[in-house]
Amino acid sequence: KIDYTNDMYIPELIKASRSLGAKYVVRPVVLNKSSTQSSDQRVKMGFMGFGAGICGGAVACIPANAVECQPTLDDNAFNRRVYSGNFLKSLKPKAERQHARFPGLFDVDRVRNATTLGDFDDAFIAPIYGFKDKEDYYRQSGSKKYLANIRVAHYILNALDDPFMDRQSLPTPLDVGPGTVRITYTNHGGHCGYIYN
Repeated sequence: KIDYTNDMYIPELIKASRSLGAKYVVRPVVLNKSSTQSSDQRVKMGFMGFGAGICGGAVACIPANAVECQPTLDDNAFNRRVYSGNFLKSLKPKAERQHARFPGLFDVDRVRNATTLGDFDDAFIAPIYGFKDKEDYYRQSGSKKYLANIRVAHYILNALDDPFMDRQSLPTPLDVGPGTVRITYTNHGGHCGYIYN
């Protein structure tokens, strides 16, 4: 199992998986992730297919279409207070540390004034990763369009009552096609095990 972060690029992931495959020939390499990092994983698996030594993957609570999911996080009062509010408390200090190391890379005052994840993505994520704005970031980072390209066994698990995901954004059998991706949706389960009524 490789547990990687969002900032590992596809060539680096391919190199790491091939290196592991050469060192541990009898051990299969399987990727797994949950929540926002799972979308990034599927994009990479769609690009890599078999060639990287990856034999499969599994994800849970996926934001397959960030354009459709992001407003759910910012518009719902529960999500803004509980999820986004707490998440911003951990994200802003990370952005402050980046600003101290690389001043001028982004507008730190916009980050400090961000009250939603969308504000933060627009002020910090988009500029540091070279996106025009948050919408450009969401469009390019969505994995739904890559699902049919995944050529290794891949499992997706989502709860239909996940308060952070718009149901319309979830992948359908048409999105994955007849390939190697399998989807399971449960009626209950919340987001990554959190319960919301």
